[in-house]
Amino acid sequence: MLSVAKMMGTFQLRVMNVCYIYCITIFLESVALEGHKNLLGLKQLPITTHKTSVHLLSRDFNTKTSTEDATTDKFSQGSSRLFHINDTLHQCCVKGKHIIPIGFDFTGNRKYVDIGRCRRRCRHKLHHHLRHRKNLTQGNHISLDDMITETVFQKCSSADVCEPSSRKMEIHHSLTGLLEVVVIEDCQCSSNPSSCQRVSSMMTFFHETPFESTVDVGSCQGQCGDGNSCKPLRNRTVSINGPNGASCVPVIEECQCAQPCYRMEFLELYYEHVWNDTRNMTEEGVKEIDVGRCIGGCSHLEQDRFHCVLRDEKNQEKCLMSLQEEEPLCAPVQFNTHVFTTRTGAVKSVLSIEDCACQ
Repeated sequence: MLSVAKMMGTFQLRVMNVCYIYCITIFLESVALEGHKNLLGLKQLPITTHKTSVHLLSRDFNTKTSTEDATTDKFSQGSSRLFHINDTLHQCCVKGKHIIPIGFDFTGNRKYVDIGRCRRRCRHKLHHHLRHRKNLTQGNHISLDDMITETVFQKCSSADVCEPSSRKMEIHHSLTGLLEVVVIEDCQCSSNPSSCQRVSSMMTFFHETPFESTVDVGSCQGQCGDGNSCKPLRNRTVSINGPNGASCVPVIEECQCAQPCYRMEFLELYYEHVWNDTRNMTEEGVKEIDVGRCIGGCSHLEQDRFHCVLRDEKNQEKCLMSLQEEEPLCAPVQFNTHVFTTRTGAVKSVLSIEDCACQ
Protein backbone atom coordinates (compact mmCIF):
# COMPACT_ATOMS: atom_id res chain seq x y z
CA MET A 1 0.00 0.00 0.00
CA LEU A 2 2.84 2.35 0.84
CA SER A 3 4.45 1.76 -2.57
CA VAL A 4 1.12 2.33 -4.34
CA ALA A 5 0.49 5.56 -2.41
CA LYS A 6 4.01 6.71 -3.20
CA MET A 7 3.52 5.95 -6.87
CA MET A 8 0.21 7.83 -6.92
CA GLY A 9 1.81 10.86 -5.22
CA THR A 10 4.64 10.90 -7.76
CA PHE A 11 2.13 10.54 -10.58
CA GLN A 12 0.02 13.43 -9.33
CA LEU A 13 3.12 15.63 -8.96
CA ARG A 14 4.26 14.91 -12.50
CA VAL A 15 0.78 15.51 -13.86
CA MET A 16 0.62 18.88 -12.08
CA ASN A 17 3.96 19.83 -13.67
CA VAL A 18 2.61 18.87 -17.08
CA CYS A 19 -0.51 20.97 -16.50
CA TYR A 20 1.60 23.93 -15.42
CA ILE A 21 3.80 23.78 -18.53
CA TYR A 22 0.77 23.30 -20.77
CA CYS A 23 -1.01 26.32 -19.27
CA ILE A 24 2.06 28.47 -19.89
CA THR A 25 2.09 27.28 -23.50
CA ILE A 26 -1.56 28.22 -23.98
CA PHE A 27 -0.96 31.63 -22.41
CA LEU A 28 2.05 32.40 -24.63
CA GLU A 29 0.21 31.40 -27.78
CA SER A 30 -2.80 33.45 -26.74
CA VAL A 31 -0.59 36.52 -26.27
CA ALA A 32 1.03 35.93 -29.65
CA LEU A 33 -2.34 35.59 -31.33
CA GLU A 34 -3.83 38.64 -29.60
CA GLY A 35 -0.87 40.87 -30.53
CA HIS A 36 -0.39 39.62 -34.08
CA LYS A 37 -3.66 38.12 -35.28
CA ASN A 38 -4.07 41.00 -37.72
CA LEU A 39 -0.62 40.22 -39.12
CA LEU A 40 -0.44 36.47 -39.32
CA GLY A 41 -4.05 35.28 -39.50
CA LEU A 42 -5.69 32.61 -37.40
CA LYS A 43 -4.35 29.80 -39.58
CA GLN A 44 -0.73 30.61 -38.82
CA LEU A 45 -1.06 30.49 -35.05
CA PRO A 46 -3.49 27.66 -34.19
CA ILE A 47 -4.70 27.35 -30.61
CA THR A 48 -5.58 23.88 -29.38
CA THR A 49 -8.56 23.56 -27.06
CA HIS A 50 -7.30 23.72 -23.49
CA LYS A 51 -7.42 20.39 -21.68
CA THR A 52 -8.22 20.45 -17.98
CA SER A 53 -6.25 18.74 -15.26
CA VAL A 54 -9.17 16.35 -14.64
CA HIS A 55 -8.86 15.02 -18.17
CA LEU A 56 -5.12 14.68 -17.77
CA LEU A 57 -5.50 12.81 -14.48
CA SER A 58 -7.80 10.29 -16.14
CA ARG A 59 -5.08 9.28 -18.58
CA ASP A 60 -3.22 6.07 -18.11
CA PHE A 61 -0.05 6.25 -16.05
CA ASN A 62 1.97 4.58 -18.82
CA THR A 63 1.24 7.48 -21.27
CA LYS A 64 2.51 10.27 -19.02
CA THR A 65 5.95 10.29 -20.66
CA SER A 66 4.54 10.84 -24.15
CA THR A 67 2.28 13.59 -22.76
CA GLU A 68 5.27 15.38 -21.28
CA ASP A 69 7.20 15.12 -24.55
CA ALA A 70 4.26 16.42 -26.58
CA THR A 71 3.73 19.31 -24.15
CA THR A 72 7.42 20.19 -24.23
CA ASP A 73 7.38 20.16 -28.05
CA LYS A 74 4.31 22.43 -28.12
CA PHE A 75 5.96 24.80 -25.64
CA SER A 76 9.09 24.94 -27.80
CA GLN A 77 7.04 25.57 -30.93
CA GLY A 78 5.13 28.41 -29.26
CA SER A 79 8.36 29.98 -28.00
CA SER A 80 10.01 29.68 -31.42
CA ARG A 81 7.00 31.38 -33.02
CA LEU A 82 7.27 34.28 -30.59
CA PHE A 83 11.00 34.62 -31.16
CA HIS A 84 10.42 34.56 -34.94
CA ILE A 85 7.79 37.29 -34.68
CA ASN A 86 9.96 39.56 -32.54
CA ASP A 87 13.01 38.96 -34.73
CA THR A 88 11.04 39.67 -37.92
CA LEU A 89 9.52 42.86 -36.52
CA HIS A 90 13.07 44.14 -35.86
CA GLN A 91 14.12 43.58 -39.48
CA CYS A 92 12.38 46.72 -40.77
CA CYS A 93 13.77 50.17 -41.49
CA VAL A 94 11.07 52.83 -41.18
CA LYS A 95 10.77 56.48 -40.25
CA GLY A 96 9.25 57.13 -36.83
CA LYS A 97 8.31 60.23 -34.91
CA HIS A 98 10.77 62.20 -32.79
CA ILE A 99 9.24 65.40 -31.45
CA ILE A 100 11.55 67.97 -29.84
CA PRO A 101 10.95 71.47 -28.40
CA ILE A 102 12.59 74.31 -30.32
CA GLY A 103 11.51 77.28 -28.22
CA PHE A 104 8.42 79.49 -27.95
CA ASP A 105 6.20 80.97 -30.63
CA PHE A 106 4.94 84.56 -30.71
CA THR A 107 1.94 83.67 -28.53
CA GLY A 108 4.21 82.42 -25.74
CA ASN A 109 3.37 78.73 -26.24
CA ARG A 110 6.11 76.16 -26.51
CA LYS A 111 6.77 75.09 -30.09
CA TYR A 112 7.52 71.51 -31.10
CA VAL A 113 8.86 69.98 -34.33
CA ASP A 114 8.84 66.36 -35.45
CA ILE A 115 12.39 65.86 -36.76
CA GLY A 116 11.85 62.15 -37.38
CA ARG A 117 13.86 59.10 -36.41
CA CYS A 118 14.99 55.99 -38.29
CA ARG A 119 14.10 52.87 -36.34
CA ARG A 120 14.31 49.11 -36.79
CA ARG A 121 10.94 48.27 -35.23
CA CYS A 122 7.83 48.51 -37.43
CA ARG A 123 5.13 46.74 -35.42
CA HIS A 124 2.53 49.54 -35.58
CA LYS A 125 3.09 50.31 -39.25
CA LEU A 126 2.75 46.62 -40.12
CA HIS A 127 -0.54 46.37 -38.20
CA HIS A 128 -1.94 49.42 -39.95
CA HIS A 129 -0.76 48.37 -43.41
CA LEU A 130 -1.98 44.79 -43.04
CA ARG A 131 -5.44 45.92 -41.98
CA HIS A 132 -5.58 48.04 -45.12
CA ARG A 133 -4.34 45.15 -47.30
CA LYS A 134 -6.82 42.68 -45.79
CA ASN A 135 -9.66 45.07 -46.64
CA LEU A 136 -8.45 45.16 -50.22
CA THR A 137 -7.87 41.40 -50.51
CA GLN A 138 -11.00 40.41 -48.55
CA GLY A 139 -9.08 38.79 -45.72
CA ASN A 140 -6.61 36.71 -47.74
CA HIS A 141 -3.65 35.52 -45.68
CA ILE A 142 -0.34 37.41 -46.07
CA SER A 143 2.76 36.14 -44.30
CA LEU A 144 4.88 38.45 -42.18
CA ASP A 145 7.97 37.93 -44.37
CA ASP A 146 5.98 38.84 -47.50
CA MET A 147 4.72 41.98 -45.79
CA ILE A 148 8.23 43.22 -44.95
CA THR A 149 9.56 42.58 -48.47
CA GLU A 150 6.93 44.91 -49.96
CA THR A 151 8.03 48.33 -51.12
CA VAL A 152 6.39 50.08 -48.17
CA PHE A 153 8.84 48.39 -45.77
CA GLN A 154 12.55 47.70 -46.12
CA LYS A 155 13.92 44.46 -44.75
CA CYS A 156 17.08 45.00 -42.73
CA SER A 157 19.45 42.36 -41.41
CA SER A 158 21.09 42.75 -38.02
CA ALA A 159 24.39 43.71 -39.69
CA ASP A 160 22.82 46.51 -41.74
CA VAL A 161 22.36 50.15 -40.73
CA CYS A 162 18.99 51.92 -40.73
CA GLU A 163 19.76 55.54 -41.57
CA PRO A 164 18.18 58.61 -43.22
CA SER A 165 18.13 58.53 -47.02
CA SER A 166 16.85 62.08 -47.42
CA ARG A 167 16.57 65.10 -45.14
CA LYS A 168 15.40 68.66 -45.42
CA MET A 169 16.31 71.94 -43.75
CA GLU A 170 13.30 73.68 -42.26
CA ILE A 171 13.22 77.29 -41.05
CA HIS A 172 11.03 78.01 -38.02
CA HIS A 173 10.22 81.33 -36.36
CA SER A 174 10.44 81.75 -32.59
CA LEU A 175 10.81 84.50 -30.02
CA THR A 176 14.61 84.20 -30.27
CA GLY A 177 14.62 84.51 -34.07
CA LEU A 178 14.94 82.11 -37.00
CA LEU A 179 15.86 78.51 -36.29
CA GLU A 180 17.19 76.01 -38.83
CA VAL A 181 16.07 72.46 -38.07
CA VAL A 182 17.11 69.33 -39.98
CA VAL A 183 14.15 66.97 -40.49
CA ILE A 184 14.35 63.36 -41.69
CA GLU A 185 12.10 62.69 -44.68
CA ASP A 186 12.81 59.02 -45.38
CA CYS A 187 14.97 56.14 -44.13
CA GLN A 188 16.85 53.36 -45.87
CA CYS A 189 18.63 50.13 -44.96
CA SER A 190 22.25 49.92 -46.09
CA SER A 191 25.27 47.79 -45.30
CA ASN A 192 27.71 49.11 -42.72
CA PRO A 193 31.12 49.60 -44.41
CA SER A 194 34.03 47.72 -42.90
CA SER A 195 36.10 50.93 -42.90
CA CYS A 196 35.33 54.60 -42.29
CA GLN A 197 34.27 56.31 -45.49
CA ARG A 198 32.05 59.00 -46.95
CA VAL A 199 28.57 57.95 -48.08
CA SER A 200 25.94 59.91 -49.96
CA SER A 201 23.38 61.87 -47.92
CA MET A 202 20.87 64.13 -49.67
CA MET A 203 19.65 67.36 -48.07
CA THR A 204 16.88 69.61 -49.45
CA PHE A 205 17.03 73.35 -48.83
CA PHE A 206 14.20 75.91 -49.15
CA HIS A 207 11.66 73.09 -49.38
CA GLU A 208 8.47 73.85 -51.34
CA THR A 209 9.72 77.29 -52.44
CA PRO A 210 10.90 78.56 -55.86
CA PHE A 211 14.49 78.20 -54.56
CA GLU A 212 14.22 74.51 -53.60
CA SER A 213 17.46 72.64 -54.25
CA THR A 214 18.91 69.29 -53.14
CA VAL A 215 22.61 68.84 -52.28
CA ASP A 216 24.60 65.71 -51.45
CA VAL A 217 26.08 66.95 -48.17
CA GLY A 218 27.49 63.50 -47.37
CA SER A 219 27.90 61.66 -44.09
CA CYS A 220 30.58 59.53 -42.46
CA GLN A 221 29.87 55.86 -41.91
CA GLY A 222 31.90 52.76 -41.15
CA GLN A 223 33.54 50.71 -38.46
CA CYS A 224 36.37 52.01 -36.28
CA GLY A 225 38.31 50.36 -33.50
CA ASP A 226 39.96 51.45 -30.24
CA GLY A 227 37.01 53.57 -29.14
CA ASN A 228 37.15 55.77 -32.25
CA SER A 229 34.21 56.79 -34.42
CA CYS A 230 33.86 57.76 -38.08
CA LYS A 231 34.20 61.57 -38.31
CA PRO A 232 34.55 64.17 -41.10
CA LEU A 233 38.17 64.97 -41.97
CA ARG A 234 37.73 67.58 -44.67
CA ASN A 235 34.79 69.77 -45.71
CA ARG A 236 34.09 72.17 -48.53
CA THR A 237 31.28 74.64 -49.14
CA VAL A 238 28.89 74.95 -52.07
CA SER A 239 26.63 77.91 -52.75
CA ILE A 240 22.90 77.69 -53.37
CA ASN A 241 20.50 80.47 -54.31
CA GLY A 242 17.95 81.63 -51.75
CA PRO A 243 15.46 84.44 -51.27
CA ASN A 244 18.21 86.61 -49.72
CA GLY A 245 20.97 85.74 -52.18
CA ALA A 246 23.55 82.96 -52.19
CA SER A 247 23.97 80.74 -49.11
CA CYS A 248 26.91 78.50 -48.25
CA VAL A 249 26.29 74.83 -47.48
CA PRO A 250 29.05 72.70 -45.88
CA VAL A 251 29.67 69.39 -47.67
CA ILE A 252 31.73 66.49 -46.31
CA GLU A 253 34.51 65.41 -48.66
CA GLU A 254 36.52 62.89 -46.63
CA CYS A 255 36.13 60.90 -43.39
CA GLN A 256 38.46 59.27 -40.89
CA CYS A 257 38.39 57.31 -37.63
CA ALA A 258 38.96 59.75 -34.78
CA GLN A 259 38.44 60.34 -31.08
CA PRO A 260 35.47 62.45 -29.87
CA CYS A 261 37.87 65.43 -29.79
CA TYR A 262 39.93 65.58 -32.97
CA ARG A 263 41.63 67.87 -35.49
CA MET A 264 39.78 68.64 -38.71
CA GLU A 265 41.37 70.02 -41.85
CA PHE A 266 40.68 73.70 -42.62
CA LEU A 267 42.47 75.45 -45.49
CA GLU A 268 43.45 79.10 -45.90
CA LEU A 269 44.99 80.64 -49.03
CA TYR A 270 47.33 83.65 -49.22
CA TYR A 271 49.23 85.47 -51.92
CA GLU A 272 52.99 85.31 -51.38
CA HIS A 273 56.16 86.46 -53.06
CA VAL A 274 58.76 83.73 -53.67
CA TRP A 275 62.25 83.98 -55.17
CA ASN A 276 62.79 82.02 -58.39
CA ASP A 277 66.49 81.02 -58.56
CA THR A 278 66.21 79.90 -62.18
CA ARG A 279 64.81 83.18 -63.47
CA ASN A 280 66.60 85.21 -60.76
CA MET A 281 63.48 87.18 -59.90
CA THR A 282 60.58 87.37 -57.45
CA GLU A 283 57.33 85.72 -58.50
CA GLU A 284 53.88 85.85 -57.06
CA GLY A 285 52.24 82.60 -55.98
CA VAL A 286 49.45 81.22 -53.83
CA LYS A 287 50.31 79.67 -50.48
CA GLU A 288 47.90 77.04 -49.09
CA ILE A 289 47.99 76.46 -45.33
CA ASP A 290 46.03 73.85 -43.42
CA VAL A 291 45.38 75.82 -40.25
CA GLY A 292 43.11 73.10 -38.82
CA ARG A 293 40.18 73.18 -36.42
CA CYS A 294 39.34 71.37 -33.21
CA ILE A 295 36.03 69.56 -33.57
CA GLY A 296 34.00 67.53 -31.10
CA GLY A 297 33.50 67.56 -27.37
CA CYS A 298 34.72 66.05 -24.13
CA SER A 299 31.46 65.00 -22.49
CA HIS A 300 32.57 61.36 -22.86
CA LEU A 301 35.11 61.84 -20.07
CA GLU A 302 33.71 60.41 -16.87
CA GLN A 303 35.51 62.39 -14.21
CA ASP A 304 34.55 64.12 -10.99
CA ARG A 305 34.33 67.84 -11.77
CA PHE A 306 33.48 68.79 -8.16
CA HIS A 307 36.30 70.21 -6.02
CA CYS A 308 35.76 70.20 -2.26
CA VAL A 309 36.64 73.54 -0.61
CA LEU A 310 35.25 72.91 2.91
CA ARG A 311 35.33 69.67 4.87
CA ASP A 312 33.88 68.60 8.20
CA GLU A 313 36.42 69.01 11.03
CA LYS A 314 35.30 65.79 12.71
CA ASN A 315 35.01 63.78 9.50
CA GLN A 316 37.45 64.84 6.81
CA GLU A 317 35.81 62.52 4.27
CA LYS A 318 32.59 64.55 4.51
CA CYS A 319 32.50 67.55 2.18
CA LEU A 320 30.40 70.51 3.32
CA MET A 321 30.90 72.73 0.26
CA SER A 322 32.30 72.12 -3.21
CA LEU A 323 32.82 74.00 -6.46
CA GLN A 324 32.07 72.55 -9.87
CA GLU A 325 34.84 72.80 -12.42
CA GLU A 326 34.09 73.66 -16.03
CA GLU A 327 33.63 70.82 -18.46
CA PRO A 328 36.82 70.10 -20.42
CA LEU A 329 36.95 71.71 -23.85
CA CYS A 330 38.25 70.32 -27.12
CA ALA A 331 41.13 72.74 -27.69
CA PRO A 332 44.47 72.95 -29.55
CA VAL A 333 47.48 71.50 -27.74
CA GLN A 334 50.14 71.68 -30.47
CA PHE A 335 50.83 74.44 -33.01
CA ASN A 336 53.03 75.22 -35.97
CA THR A 337 54.08 78.57 -37.43
CA HIS A 338 54.10 79.39 -41.16
CA VAL A 339 56.08 82.47 -42.21
CA PHE A 340 56.00 83.97 -45.74
CA THR A 341 56.21 87.25 -47.61
CA THR A 342 53.01 88.79 -48.93
CA ARG A 343 52.67 90.44 -52.34
CA THR A 344 53.17 93.81 -50.67
CA GLY A 345 56.52 92.69 -49.29
CA ALA A 346 55.38 92.35 -45.67
CA VAL A 347 56.34 89.32 -43.60
CA LYS A 348 53.27 87.44 -42.39
CA SER A 349 53.06 84.71 -39.77
CA VAL A 350 50.16 82.25 -39.63
CA LEU A 351 49.60 79.82 -36.74
CA SER A 352 48.19 76.37 -37.56
CA ILE A 353 46.78 73.73 -35.23
CA GLU A 354 48.65 70.42 -35.29
CA ASP A 355 46.79 68.47 -32.60
CA CYS A 356 43.72 68.73 -30.36
CA ALA A 357 42.82 67.29 -26.98
CA CYS A 358 40.43 67.71 -24.07
CA GLN A 359 41.70 70.15 -21.48
